[in-house]
Amino acid sequence: MQLLTVARRAGLGDRIQRRRQSLLNQLSTSRSYLNAVGAQVRLSGLELIFHRSTFITGLVGIAEAYITDSTVEFLVCFPSHLSSKTFDLKALVTARSALHIIRGIAERVVNELAYQSFPDMVSDCLNFFATGSVIDRSLLEAVNEVKCARDLFVHNSGRVNSTYRRKVGNLARGDVGEILDVSQNTSTMLLPASTAS
Repeated sequence: MQLLTVARRAGLGDRIQRRRQSLLNQLSTSRSYLNAVGAQVRLSGLELIFHRSTFITGLVGIAEAYITDSTVEFLVCFPSHLSSKTFDLKALVTARSALHIIRGIAERVVNELAYQSFPDMVSDCLNFFATGSVIDRSLLEAVNEVKCARDLFVHNSGRVNSTYRRKVGNLARGDVGEILDVSQNTSTMLLPASTAS
């Protein structure tokens, strides 16, 4: 399988670097957007909660997409890192190419990782790259809190539940049943962390 992806490997670094620059541009734009909206529109109550929770949802989506897209691209270039190295004959017959099959396997593997806690997902994705890189655990836990706050708004109407408290640990805010406070500080928590080099 490695020989099928030799040509893709040549541009891997450039593709990941372009994707990283795109992430940084999006995050920079999101900061400008948040400041502009805050200066132009006076929101209160549910409007403010909606605005900030959708902003958090967008930030988490941007960060997760960067991590998962980069990992899928790496796995497509280096399929020997995939645990599943076989595919059925039906997949071969219906696929456009062997590369398409490899991409499908890589996407399934990374999709399964995305259901873990954010720190575990990042750690497992980094392990594919085998760089020995380590990201500050406190930073990952802070980002995890924002991700779990986003999950509360998407799946639980913004109400704190035991799942959030378990996943976030000592960074948990609010008591079970309360609407989670989504402050300006929370809305921008991912911005400084993600723009660090």
